[in-house]
Amino acid sequence: MTAWIHRSGMQRLRRRRGISPTLMAISLLLACGETDNPRDEGAPPDGNEVAARHDSPGTRQTGPNRWDAVIYTYNWGFEPEEIRVPQGAEVTFRITSRDDFHGFILEGTGLRISAVAPGFATGTHTFPEAGTYPFVCDTYCGAGHYTMEGRVVVEPTAD
Repeated sequence: MTAWIHRSGMQRLRRRRGISPTLMAISLLLACGETDNPRDEGAPPDGNEVAARHDSPGTRQTGPNRWDAVIYTYNWGFEPEEIRVPQGAEVTFRITSRDDFHGFILEGTGLRISAVAPGFATGTHTFPEAGTYPFVCDTYCGAGHYTMEGRVVVEPTAD
């Protein structure tokens, strides 16, 4: 993207605020320039960015038969793509997006969550039956939208 500033306007800014032409050019490049952001290609960010958010993707047990599942959405995938919990587990899904507006629908459960950065949206479901529960993005997010899928694997408990 190119920003055009009329020459006389630039001279007025420089005179009024004492801004050097070099500083002004750098400011315009930073404000209007493009970045080499790997998320533009749908890749998840590196581990440093995830660690900075203090909520890494995955599952963790929070109590007796209670679990948190943190899932990051991005163009075009989920991280992690698979969640494993025991039968009967109550799972609180904490969903966020790294780049765009995404949906999260857990098929066969009625659970739907909208993922919008920078915060987390939550929803809870208890899994009384063992089995595999697919999840998908249900909000169209571009050419790779139909490749966004994952699963919750509910493992049977030993009786």
